[in-house]
Amino acid sequence: MTTSDIYLFNQQNRAFMRGETAINANAVTAKKAFRQFSFLFLLVALPMIIAISLLVAAAGHPIGLLVSVEFSVALVLCIYFAIRNYYHDWVLRSRGQIVLGEVIHHDILPAFGNVSSSTITRIYYRFQIPGDKTDERIIDSVDMAFVMNRLPDGRKYPVPHTTIAILFADEQHHKLL
Repeated sequence: MTTSDIYLFNQQNRAFMRGETAINANAVTAKKAFRQFSFLFLLVALPMIIAISLLVAAAGHPIGLLVSVEFSVALVLCIYFAIRNYYHDWVLRSRGQIVLGEVIHHDILPAFGNVSSSTITRIYYRFQIPGDKTDERIIDSVDMAFVMNRLPDGRKYPVPHTTIAILFADEQHHKLL
């Protein structure tokens, strides 16, 4: 089977599949992890710190200790989320191998609170664990919320029994390509 016969959710991963690049297209690199941290801290945590501090100050309470605790908690949480994503992809880069799987079926679910689409398509897929003699398969799903059941590049979602590629390191670390 050639790489052109395999359905890829991100077409930029075709070069990764052929071995032309060492990092898949949607991997979280250190630069992306730092950008995630910056976004979380500056656009989510900092406005919340300011709003809570202003409300507490308006109620007449001292805010000196409160601001330092809020700042510390925000830093720890933002660092955790950025490092968690980076670590997941680091495990895939260092121990991952490409395995083939297949789409099992789709479910169309209502999307509550989603601005871009009124439905979410949950695509179920399965793949064999490499080197496992017991024929154990992992079954997982991915949620897609693109308009008209198409990916951003215009392709339709894969139909059942379509061959797909998964970057697999262990049962907790795998990602659709």
